[in-house]
Amino acid sequence: MLELDERQNLVQNRRMNLIGKNLVLVGVAVIISFLMGEAVIRLLPESIVAELAPVQPKQIDLTGIHQPSDNPRLFYEAIPGVYDINEAGYRGTEYPPHKPDGVKRIVGVGNSTQFGMGVDESDTYLRQVEVLLNADGGTPVEVVNLAVGGYNTHQELEMLRTRGFGFEPDLVILGYDHNDPRPILGRKRPPIPDDYGENFLSSELFRYIARKFYSRPQLRFGNRVDGYISGGKCWDGHLEALIDIARECRERAIPVLIVIYDAWIQREEKESSKHYAALHATLNPLWWDNSYYVLDCYDLFQDLLRERGWQDTQSIWVSIEPRDGHPNPEGHLIIAKAIMEVIEENDLLP
Repeated sequence: MLELDERQNLVQNRRMNLIGKNLVLVGVAVIISFLMGEAVIRLLPESIVAELAPVQPKQIDLTGIHQPSDNPRLFYEAIPGVYDINEAGYRGTEYPPHKPDGVKRIVGVGNSTQFGMGVDESDTYLRQVEVLLNADGGTPVEVVNLAVGGYNTHQELEMLRTRGFGFEPDLVILGYDHNDPRPILGRKRPPIPDDYGENFLSSELFRYIARKFYSRPQLRFGNRVDGYISGGKCWDGHLEALIDIARECRERAIPVLIVIYDAWIQREEKESSKHYAALHATLNPLWWDNSYYVLDCYDLFQDLLRERGWQDTQSIWVSIEPRDGHPNPEGHLIIAKAIMEVIEENDLLP
């Protein structure tokens, strides 16, 4: 019996030694793979690993420019005195609610793109539209930009009802992004921090993986297109809000122009652009059925990509950070000129 026990112990020891050796080999392989990955990620150019590139400028942060609103349908609103937000609580020139005689007025409602996150107020597309419209010395035009970063379609409808119509607009411009169907956000929505992914090993590989996961690569799956809501309760509710915006403008004989902004589109042959086209196709009937005038930046930017030989629109972003796609001053000017064409072709400010 003793001899049998010794043999079993010997076999057990050999098995443990083998397991130990295998674990060592696996550990060595993991370390070698990590070091190789670390070397590769450090040698790759920023164009390939944009997540590690310096943010230009410092990543936009919506905290610090919002405060709670007394209106629960708005939930939060802009803070006067910061980011060119005037005492009346909207960005840019402060105009009296009552429209002077002989003046045309445009009121804009939207989210951070129309608000102009990351650019000077004078560079926003609504302000540039005002400048372009007043350049010929004709009927003066005033533009009131009531857009607030992070607003969804329900908040934009409420802003139009409670403030926008009070400015007696001759035209409403609705800034639409594909994240507008989402639920109301909290006031604190921190972007990807500059130091996100930093670690005690100073590993660029670990930092890259952490930031890559944070940036949530575009996906397409049930009720979503490229990660954007495209079906379900939130989607249906935002469609109802879009219909209400059009109806309430129509009841007041105010034309409404919707500016559909696209950030992450690529050349038409790229899969993500096909996804965007599919998302737009589901919305097109609503625009036409509800008498919206439409500026679709998908088409606008596709023309730009072909003209300039670009593969994507990052060259007109305010930041190369992967979660950010807000337009820079050039991007805003491109949109402003396209808005002008829609206004002139349809005689929206007679």
